[in-house]
Amino acid sequence: MGRHAQADADYKRSKGLAGGNLSPRSFHLNHFSSSLQWQYKSLVQFRLSYNHAERAPDVNELYAGNNHFAIITEENGDDKLNPEIANSLEAEAKISYQGFTLVANIYNNYFYNYIYLAHTGLSNPGGFVKKEWRAAGTEISGFEITLQYQKKWDYKQVVQFEGFADLVKNKNTSDDEMRQWAEGNYMPNLPTSRYGMQVRSDIRRLNFNVAYTQFMKQKYLGKNINLEKAMPAYTMLSAQIGYLFPLRRYQVVAFISGNNLLNVKARPQNSPLKYLAPLPGRNLSAGLKIKI
Repeated sequence: MGRHAQADADYKRSKGLAGGNLSPRSFHLNHFSSSLQWQYKSLVQFRLSYNHAERAPDVNELYAGNNHFAIITEENGDDKLNPEIANSLEAEAKISYQGFTLVANIYNNYFYNYIYLAHTGLSNPGGFVKKEWRAAGTEISGFEITLQYQKKWDYKQVVQFEGFADLVKNKNTSDDEMRQWAEGNYMPNLPTSRYGMQVRSDIRRLNFNVAYTQFMKQKYLGKNINLEKAMPAYTMLSAQIGYLFPLRRYQVVAFISGNNLLNVKARPQNSPLKYLAPLPGRNLSAGLKIKI
């Protein structure tokens, strides 16, 4: 896999670690995966898997050198970056019985040269924060658990309940003093732990969906030069109801949906704009979907 950039008259040299030399790069990547699975009838299933994956730095990570307006950042690449290497171990257990399904998953991913966009502590005259693409050792671990129940009367009448919880940690495993100073023990802007439930139903032509999710306050705080601030916990509630009817030779669904029905001020920890603006407040929409 090769990467090569050609500068035009409007290109500004990067202020990143490589100085924006636009050096051509060639990458030779290797991938490996394996899994072991055991199953007892349709009741219990266990799976253990290991994966080795390598990823070449993308074009922005190597050659960026200008303002990125979507994330309000002056983004600077490093054309000396090496491939990102991940060794991943995952275990999953699944139990099914009389309409109930319990799935538990735990994983550990160890990265060599984990590529991330790092703060420099500086900003340009236009107010854009200066950031650089860097690479360092990182460990990502976590778990997910889901409990589901489905009741089916016939193919036109189904009710499904689901509850879930998850956790993710993104830990700094590098002995790089610069990274320890800038990012701390954990990577900043991690998604927070959450739990919730969801109800879905199809009854003849009528269908509805209600989802409740609680986002927790972040405990594993990193740094953006200064210690990261934990955003408040918040709850999101959404719902949708629809009705299916035929229109000539088409199937049409008329629906009404609502998001953030509790109208909470939600600032996701992993949002690059969390300090500038929360998620949209309560919003409702209606429309038609045509199945062709």
